[in-house]
Amino acid sequence: MSRSEAERIRSRQDKAARAAARKAKQERAEAREAEARAALEAEQARLVAEARAARAAGTMPALPRPGRKREALKPGRAPILGERTVDDPLQAGAKMRAVVNLAEHPLEMMLARQRLTRAQYEAGVRFRAIYERAMIGPGRGIDPAHIKVDGGGAGDPLSDAVVHAHWELKRLASGAGLISMTMLTAICGRGETVSDLARRWPAQAAGRARQDYVALRFLEALDHLAEEVWGAKGPERGRIVGERGLGSGEIDMQAVDTANQSYLRRRGIAL
Repeated sequence: MSRSEAERIRSRQDKAARAAARKAKQERAEAREAEARAALEAEQARLVAEARAARAAGTMPALPRPGRKREALKPGRAPILGERTVDDPLQAGAKMRAVVNLAEHPLEMMLARQRLTRAQYEAGVRFRAIYERAMIGPGRGIDPAHIKVDGGGAGDPLSDAVVHAHWELKRLASGAGLISMTMLTAICGRGETVSDLARRWPAQAAGRARQDYVALRFLEALDHLAEEVWGAKGPERGRIVGERGLGSGEIDMQAVDTANQSYLRRRGIAL
């Protein structure tokens, strides 16, 4: 056998081995995907059964029927008004009653209809603040960091607060899980209603059963944030520890420094 023939044989063998390895890798990926899909369907079936049992026992509040579309607020149309106890902007530590637009966010409507406890509502509002800080950044009028002085460049748009908000979202996602984080992001972060999310949720159940599943799983996610992450306090567990904002209200400088280093490395800047 000549040298060229031996090389061709080895090349064919290597090609066959690579093809077999790719096929085995694809089969393992498909098996993992099927296992995850089966686990998700089993979890959905369990929660749907719990929701049906709770509804039959009369312990679960009624939800709007799916398919009943609500008209969006048009210009000039009166909003849905309600009262809330909010911080007094003129006196530190004081509270005041204020009229708010309940249609501004699903959390407000759910609290007004007594579908959320105070702790669940506070957890949802706090998650919303973190999400908006990460996606939009802090609100500001004139930012001196963007003004060029003495030939200098503009400041980095990725502030420490935004970096910390992204880090906080990753920390919450690792503890809450994929399904809970998806629901929290959709409802608390983007302001979708439970009905809107249920209509596009990938599940075998349809109609009311799917909506019950989404509602129950969303409440479980809020309970996880309120009790296990932020430690709701008080007689009715109606107060979240720390200020409404990022985490405990204090910046974790080690996490910020790590995130900044990663940010610089991705842009090829030597440390």
